[in-house]
Amino acid sequence: MFNLRLTEAVRFSRNKEPYDIAAGNPLSLPKADLIKAPNGQAFTTPFGGVFTNLMIPYLKKKNSVEFKSEDNARTVLPPPLLREGERAQPDWMFRFLKNPYAIRPVTILRMPKFNMSDEEARALVDYFAGVDRSNNTGFGLTYPYAGVPQKDEDYWRKQNEEYVRRLGKDKVEERAKQLQPVWESHVKEQLAEAQSKVTGAEAEIKAAQADMDKAGMDMTKKQQAEDARKIAEQSRDTLQQTIKDLQARLDKKDYSLLRKQWEESGVYLTDAYHMLTFQNSACLACHQIGRIPAKEQKGPPLELTEGRLRPEWTHLWLDNPKRMFAYDPIMPSNFTKDMEKTWAVYFEGNKDQQERAARDVIMNLSKVANTPENRSFRAGLAGGK
Repeated sequence: MFNLRLTEAVRFSRNKEPYDIAAGNPLSLPKADLIKAPNGQAFTTPFGGVFTNLMIPYLKKKNSVEFKSEDNARTVLPPPLLREGERAQPDWMFRFLKNPYAIRPVTILRMPKFNMSDEEARALVDYFAGVDRSNNTGFGLTYPYAGVPQKDEDYWRKQNEEYVRRLGKDKVEERAKQLQPVWESHVKEQLAEAQSKVTGAEAEIKAAQADMDKAGMDMTKKQQAEDARKIAEQSRDTLQQTIKDLQARLDKKDYSLLRKQWEESGVYLTDAYHMLTFQNSACLACHQIGRIPAKEQKGPPLELTEGRLRPEWTHLWLDNPKRMFAYDPIMPSNFTKDMEKTWAVYFEGNKDQQERAARDVIMNLSKVANTPENRSFRAGLAGGK
């Protein structure tokens, strides 16, 4: 038998019924049934990868646990470009080809800078997109633009509405009670910021008045200084009113405005973000998430993902990393039936819903991480719900 690992899904007829084998699965074929290539091999050699193949025996000879298998060795070498058009956003790929930078911290080699012209870099981007659009029409690859719906407010509102319905009124209320200290802290931060700005406005008023006194008979400079003073005074008055409003909200413990914003578009993204960043999250085992460090940084910081990967490919990758490459990557399948209960402490749903929520957060991480409910959430402080 000839054993191989599928890099693409296969569909064929079996007893007159369609039969599918997903990418990433092993397949054994009788050698007698193979159509031999002229060189006697069972299949033609793929394009490129010669240097990587030469490096694998060298790394395995180091007798390190890290490189005990061929798959382990491949994880630190240049990755294959299979499905690169499906994987990477075109704009990111163009910028990367022009100015490469480190992505995976475990790699022992870095992409060199080839000093490509814009035309050469764009031609390569066009090639990857064209190949994958032709070879996998069912993927629905868009080009030259990569749609990222997770950047749109309407997307989050829609996901939020569905999630709030799934949670029910009582669980939403429970979460709102837990967020009271967070909202209080946020209002205090706003108050401190407004007070600091008042101090700055007062300094601008004094400076403008001093400029008026120095202007003497120069009416142009005098008018400019007076205008600057009026603007600073208006800013101070507005800030003072803001301070009164914020102080009143603190005194009454009235955080209804923040709660309204959270209920309309933040319940889903808050729970999803907390799912990724709680203390023992599988994601933090290998990835840095914003300012939260990884336990052991094997994968790239997740903040790189939103501008680099396509959301459709990211979803497939989270679901089953092994089917996306011709070797076993170090990325495990974290969203499984066995992990459902672990994730559900922070995000309620089945494995598919949890997986999709993780993808959504990753595709807009910088904005999601900066909401009041998420800024104060740190891995070492996460205590569950």
